[in-house]
Amino acid sequence: MEYGGNTGGGDLTDGVPRQGDFDRAEFVGFGLCRGCAGSWADGALFRMASCVLLEDSSGARNDVDSAWGAGVGNVGEAGKLRSQSRSREWSASRSAKTPRHQNHSRDRVAELAADAAGADSSSFALIFRVPYLRHTFALLLFNFCGMFAWWGLFTWLPPYLSLPVSQGGRGFGVMGTTSLLVVLNLFGMFPGYLSFGWVADRLGQRKAFLICSLTAALLIPLYAAARSPVALMVLGTVVAFFGTGIFSGSGIIGSEIFPTGVRARALGFTYNGARTMSSIAPLVIGRIGQMKGLSWAFYLCADGYLLAALMTTQLPETRGKKLA
Repeated sequence: MEYGGNTGGGDLTDGVPRQGDFDRAEFVGFGLCRGCAGSWADGALFRMASCVLLEDSSGARNDVDSAWGAGVGNVGEAGKLRSQSRSREWSASRSAKTPRHQNHSRDRVAELAADAAGADSSSFALIFRVPYLRHTFALLLFNFCGMFAWWGLFTWLPPYLSLPVSQGGRGFGVMGTTSLLVVLNLFGMFPGYLSFGWVADRLGQRKAFLICSLTAALLIPLYAAARSPVALMVLGTVVAFFGTGIFSGSGIIGSEIFPTGVRARALGFTYNGARTMSSIAPLVIGRIGQMKGLSWAFYLCADGYLLAALMTTQLPETRGKKLA
């Protein structure tokens, strides 16, 4: 599944419900994190490698941007095909091992349950009714706060590292900044994507959300105050690890909150709605950075992660819950 920076929103709402239906309840966290987020991280790593090669050879930023788009698309598409293939194989093996009369019985039970629920069970308005109303807006606000913090921080991180100290940056230059970002993606974001599902399957989704959000909120002020390259690299990697892990968690808990009839639309509203609202983050952080400096602006990103942790307390614990 492609969970890319440019086109990932639509594929998330299509891929997460599909992936969640094929994963067992005790492994749904790790399955969704690897299937949805892994391909996005693969594309990001490809992009960073392209930046290093192209910047070193020609310094043409337009070529770098073109390679970014092509790299994310190709690597993400490969991840999508790989995930779909594994899902089909697992479904076929499960059907082969299940006796035919059991399949018919399960189909009959599913039909009776659908008839009993009525046509209204698949209505989009269902997510705005009890008992889903509170969870719908809690998840929407959680995603908004987390994305606002993430986009605000990591959009302005390259200028923050490359700008001269006199302009509020850290003065590392283009190649120094690129090297730091490669380390940040390789040892921070990518492991954060993969490990969140593993932690969520063992501690529970709410605890995993709280750990990631609170840790990121506490470390961002330290990162903004750091000056040495070693401190910036270490703190930046840890912030990327915890700050990025919550992205893969949104699909996990969203899939387990909402029933199958409205799951895709609910995830589309709570994720892409938050994605739309959080698009103001680069503008807000840039404006504050222009007035007070990016170090001060990053404190607002820390506040975003803190509010995301607060919204986590309004979400239900769905550890081990079977999809309805």
